[in-house]
Amino acid sequence: MTKNPSWLHRIVLSCLIVACSFAIFEGYKNSEAFAQTAQNPAIIVKNRIDRMKALKEAFSVLTMMTTGKRDYDSKTALAAATKVEKITAEILEMFPKGSLIPPSEALPAIWEDWDRFRTDAETSHGETLALVEAIAHNDQADFQNRHKNVGRTCKMCHRRFKQR
Repeated sequence: MTKNPSWLHRIVLSCLIVACSFAIFEGYKNSEAFAQTAQNPAIIVKNRIDRMKALKEAFSVLTMMTTGKRDYDSKTALAAATKVEKITAEILEMFPKGSLIPPSEALPAIWEDWDRFRTDAETSHGETLALVEAIAHNDQADFQNRHKNVGRTCKMCHRRFKQR
């Protein structure tokens, strides 16, 4: 046997490492420790804050394009809008009961008026879907309008459900 394994041995070894890593993660994911971490309000709030910051950053890219502070680029716009859409699709999951702890800026009104919150979140997500579609069809006028609509839905929800 040579000191340097052949390319086939390297591939097999790499596959084994990946498979073992996956098995370990799957075991952890199904463990009680993972369940407790996923239910930890502090982790939920941190993840929610991180997701909202990512949404804000992606939306800022679009805002710079609509205000002329950045040249319109359909690929960049589509990537940013898709990120916004994916995050807005997760909003309801980001606010489980019991996740109203500092440093959360969420108001108790979210859980007191869950139906209104759900409606606002679904409206926001619908507008982001329309925004993605406008960009995908390279319709810059519709992109401008849809961007404004998404901004309005965000502001509406924040006025009702976020500390100021």
